[in-house]
Amino acid sequence: MYDCFGKGDIQGILDGAHEEGMLMNFLGGGPYKGKFEGKAGVKNFFDLIGNNWGGPKGVTIEFTPSDFKKDTDGNLANTITIKHLTPEGKVLFGTETHVWTFKDGKWNTLTVTPHAPDMHAAAFEGKENQAIILCKMCWSLFGQGRTDEIIKYCNAEKATFDLMSGEEGVEKIPYGGKYINGEEGKGFEIPFKKMQESWVFDKDFVFKPTEFKANGNTVTMTAEIDCMTVGGKKIKGTETHVAVCERGANGILRTKSWTITNGKHHALAFAG
Repeated sequence: MYDCFGKGDIQGILDGAHEEGMLMNFLGGGPYKGKFEGKAGVKNFFDLIGNNWGGPKGVTIEFTPSDFKKDTDGNLANTITIKHLTPEGKVLFGTETHVWTFKDGKWNTLTVTPHAPDMHAAAFEGKENQAIILCKMCWSLFGQGRTDEIIKYCNAEKATFDLMSGEEGVEKIPYGGKYINGEEGKGFEIPFKKMQESWVFDKDFVFKPTEFKANGNTVTMTAEIDCMTVGGKKIKGTETHVAVCERGANGILRTKSWTITNGKHHALAFAG
């Protein structure tokens, strides 16, 4: 079923269902919440997903099913992780539980329960700042070591990444300076690679945001870092990150710039 969904083969999903009692029960918010019964109802649900997620114009960074197991009622339950950008500037980022029932070898009902906070409500109900959600997704990808995906999906062409440029001692920080996405010799892959080469990523490694504030599509973040360099020096401090986001010609929301300041703890660690 998930293979069909990933290919946009809604007919394949319908063909895999038992028509008697077919039910799609979505317990989250957004434009497709509620119960959808029968083949026509279930098709309508997936049409709503396709329309609101942007169909082929949307950008799916991740749609991963995992942790398949029987629940306490003997039904099949699994987790879904979603990272998706829509051409309307919406950002879906979160996890949810899917519970399946089966009849005569075919699926019969599917109940979807988003985990808090509900990513669908956050994306589509107008109460959450989409730039903040995008920045949170970037932090999550960074924490998983998925910097290539940050560069490919989350940054605009010619976006800038400024790491303490102009601050005292920045010239001694391996990843310090200003970088431009997609520009040869100045691309974002350079500082990310130098971070990986310079820091010790062990069980004690900490680099996380502690606060997000938005003014339109400008997000100001406070972040804490506590780690060791490969040279045995401590990097520990609180710094400021400011991301300016914008929608491109295709409507996708991406970062136009990401600037890090108050980074004297980095300079001290590499001062020699």
